[in-house]
Amino acid sequence: MHQQLPYSFILLPGPTGSNDRTVVAKVEIIPRTTVMRGLITYLDIVGLPLAEREEVAAAIHKIETDLSRNEGLSSSTRFETALKSANGLLDSLANKPDAELSIFVAVLEGETVHFSAAGECRALLCRDGKVNVIFKPTSKRKIQFTAISSGKIIKDDWLIVGSQDLEDLIDELPASVWRPSGNTDALLAGLESLPVSSFELVSGCLLSPSNNPDQRSFLPVVRQASKQLRIPPISFKISPILAKLRLLLHRAEPITRRYWLKVGTIRPPKTPSIRLRLGWKWFTALPALALVVAIIFGVVLVEKRLKKSLDTGPAPKTLLDFTQDSPKESRLVDFEKRFSVAGYEKLDQVEKKSLSKALAEAKITLIEPGDPTAELASSAVSLSATKDQLTLIDQSGTVWRYKDKLLAKIELNRNITGGTSAVWFGEDLVLGDSSGNVWLKKKKSITPRALLMPQSVPNGKKLLLNFADNLYLLDVPTGNIFKAAKFIKSLNTLTSYSNASTLGLKKIVAWAINGEVIVLEQSGSIKSFRYNQSGSVNAKIKNASSRSRLTADQTTTDIYVSNGRTILVLRHNKIIKTFYLALDEPIDEIAWKANSTLWFTSDKQLFSFNFKL
Repeated sequence: MHQQLPYSFILLPGPTGSNDRTVVAKVEIIPRTTVMRGLITYLDIVGLPLAEREEVAAAIHKIETDLSRNEGLSSSTRFETALKSANGLLDSLANKPDAELSIFVAVLEGETVHFSAAGECRALLCRDGKVNVIFKPTSKRKIQFTAISSGKIIKDDWLIVGSQDLEDLIDELPASVWRPSGNTDALLAGLESLPVSSFELVSGCLLSPSNNPDQRSFLPVVRQASKQLRIPPISFKISPILAKLRLLLHRAEPITRRYWLKVGTIRPPKTPSIRLRLGWKWFTALPALALVVAIIFGVVLVEKRLKKSLDTGPAPKTLLDFTQDSPKESRLVDFEKRFSVAGYEKLDQVEKKSLSKALAEAKITLIEPGDPTAELASSAVSLSATKDQLTLIDQSGTVWRYKDKLLAKIELNRNITGGTSAVWFGEDLVLGDSSGNVWLKKKKSITPRALLMPQSVPNGKKLLLNFADNLYLLDVPTGNIFKAAKFIKSLNTLTSYSNASTLGLKKIVAWAINGEVIVLEQSGSIKSFRYNQSGSVNAKIKNASSRSRLTADQTTTDIYVSNGRTILVLRHNKIIKTFYLALDEPIDEIAWKANSTLWFTSDKQLFSFNFKL
């Protein structure tokens, strides 16, 4: 019996007959798997020789082959492995400036969809009649799969994948075409109602769950032009207003009077030279009309020049002006208040250099962070680093791992609501949450298990760190720290490590360990200690807040603090470097890796920055 995926879809194969463009848009069943899974493949390549386009298409086809193997692994794990293999080829395209690629690959498994995109591809989701963007590139040069996103596609949803032009075309469709779900007739009628010119560069795929799958391809049809209408002969008469204007000009100017007298002697030709029967006197109004237009144009021009000459007010200040006028001691604070990416981009290159110089006078280095390393589904609330990977938790409680240039979701059968931190012990993952729970996810399990907490540990938000295979636990409400020596899958060995009252600690907002425990208080104080004995760090930063963060590790004595868009580097209790990052939004989370790389998140983006101190 022929199997069919429970989805209706419309394929937009793009323009035909193009020799410099390759478009692939298909939805099919992944072969040789015990569970029926679908695969969406969309590829649009422009600006590459045919041989290279075929290589890219073959690499994307190989993803299907890889997905049909290793049946014992989960779909997301196999998908991650397949994408890493495809990235090997896509890396070679980074140096081809003329190449334009849009790539989208998704695995359909029941209501769950795992997808990844690269290049200039757009992915939209229509739910409840509203279209939302779920993937949009931040750079044309990012021709690489950098993240796997997962979610549900339910009844009445439409998943829309395609080129940038498809996103613009979707905006032109009426809301009625999206309901009911899987009704391809309504959607096709909506597409057919649009001008053929709208589809000139459009390619993609539109997909929706359906109990009665209907699968179509859409090619816009050029409609036959309608017959031209013949215009009947019309007789025009001179307007009374123009007649009065003619009389006015006749009286006001001798030259005009003589001209009109000359015009008045003209007689209509016996045989009209045009088919429309126009009264000959109608043409006598044309010089007057031209004169009126000239007068109006002249008045408007004079008015503009007068207005410009009278406008002697000062030009509005730019970001550069405000920075140069600010005192050096408060320049960083003033700059943070005024900064916006829009205001920064209004400056030309000379002005940007002057801005960098003005900040350098206050010992501030301005940095343009460049394109993000990965796009996030929602803002991060936790970011931690080990030697070979990053782990983050987003606002929804979803846990992600960034490894080998790919951001992938860690499969859990429940989200960690209010997640605060994630640390690895070998292949086991330990998670903390805002309610005070500590969760353990074992290597081959997708079910996190809540660990039994000793009665000596109070309830409340917990932050976790791993140092030398010891689990350190910070109880945020009290500021007390506990330690589970040589942690192995339980909190039985958890004992008190330090007491906040003894050390005089208040409102800890971030912490790190580099041999000593280092904490950042909301007041801006930075202190270190071992057990209940004060350590070597005792510093303070200005204008700290609850969003300030701190990171460090045992490979260096340097401490990195984020505050707004600013990164401060502390060494021996002194700020040795201040970096200001030109970001749309302030920094959320930071993590230091032992290779001179600082990782940080801002809004829904992950960045990396290599330090040269």
